Amino acid sequence: MNNTRLPAALTSIEGLENAMEDLTDDQWPRAMGVLRRELRTMDEFRLFSSSYPIELQTRVLSIVQRFAYYDPNVGDISDISTWCLERWLLLLNGNSREVGVLRGLGEYWNLRGQQILHRIRANSSSSGDSSEADRGAPRAFLNRVHTQAHVEARGLLQPSADYYQRAVTLAQGNDTLDGDLLSEAAESHINIGSVTSGRESQGYFQRAIRYLRAASLFDDYELSEDLQRYLDDYGQYVD
Repeated sequence: MNNTRLPAALTSIEGLENAMEDLTDDQWPRAMGVLRRELRTMDEFRLFSSSYPIELQTRVLSIVQRFAYYDPNVGDISDISTWCLERWLLLLNGNSREVGVLRGLGEYWNLRGQQILHRIRANSSSSGDSSEADRGAPRAFLNRVHTQAHVEARGLLQPSADYYQRAVTLAQGNDTLDGDLLSEAAESHINIGSVTSGRESQGYFQRAIRYLRAASLFDDYELSEDLQRYLDDYGQYVD
């Protein structure tokens, strides 16, 4: 077996990531063709077996799943999305206490939930029912949490919050916690909170605020404008 093919495939994946933001609509089909070719190569060389570093495996999967959900508001590229989930679960089976794996699965489910979340928010806005809850306010109550769309959203976003919470707990324990992970975890909790009601939603929002506060304490880290605004607006409600 040609031992240069896997390194070439990994280099190709990195190149696709670097070019992602600049790809035009006409270039996407070719890029997806290249990506699928490299996925076949990685499977041929069993990249996600235990013989390869977990850091490499999680790095590659994180790149690929961003292609699967390059516009999460309109859905996924189903074959690539499925490929990612299968390999995340394969890694989880032998690395259940690996922060990178838990974080990657948190990101996967958060991305997967964006389409239905976008639809819920769009429907709320068009019906004139856009409230603090749609924006994830800690003291808000989302009135229509029992619609089919909200039930579907919770089914996708709950795993994201759970995986991120586990990742944060493990990172705290091994002193690898950083602002990026905390911000991602906060966003996932804001999302699940916005499609949940009552005391349960308050728990998600409060944890999101605590994650954002912790992230803001890192000297070399700055929250995004949206998350900083969220913390400024709603942090006063959380001890």
